[in-house]
Amino acid sequence: MKKIALLIACFLQIAFLIYLIFTNQAILKTGEQYKFKVRPIDPYNIFKGRYLTLAFEEEQANPIYDCPKNSNNKSFAIITKDKNDFAQLQKITNIKPKENNYFELKTNYCQHKILGNFKFPFNEFYLQETMAKKTEEDYKESLKIKNNNSYALVRIQGGKAVLEDLYINDKSVNNNLQEKPKI
Repeated sequence: MKKIALLIACFLQIAFLIYLIFTNQAILKTGEQYKFKVRPIDPYNIFKGRYLTLAFEEEQANPIYDCPKNSNNKSFAIITKDKNDFAQLQKITNIKPKENNYFELKTNYCQHKILGNFKFPFNEFYLQETMAKKTEEDYKESLKIKNNNSYALVRIQGGKAVLEDLYINDKSVNNNLQEKPKI
């Protein structure tokens, strides 16, 4: 009996992981693309390895917000595109939108329609260990360029958001990983 219970538990865990993978892949294929301006930094976590933490300009915006009754609630960010095709935070609400151009996020504080803190759910970009530091250095170099165009390409569909790629001065980080380093 214990073996059957263990097998069922293992099967459910594997099924859940497969569900997550297929859901994210479906969003990457059919979700609408949005470009979010970013400022990456290169942290290290003993459990996660090297990755880039992404800070988004839109997280600094002061959007219109319908405060939920409780703080630390699930909220929804409604997104539009500007004339240059970059994402703009139109509104944050605690009511699930009917449109498809939104994603879920957690808000940490809200009082009298003043939003204290929120983070986008797609703020970590994972790379090969050897490439994270180089990518951050490339970004720092790009800051010297007058019209720096660094952004995260995110696909959004049905309230879910998946980080597809990171671009530094319109160059894909994923494509740079595929190029062989010069020796």
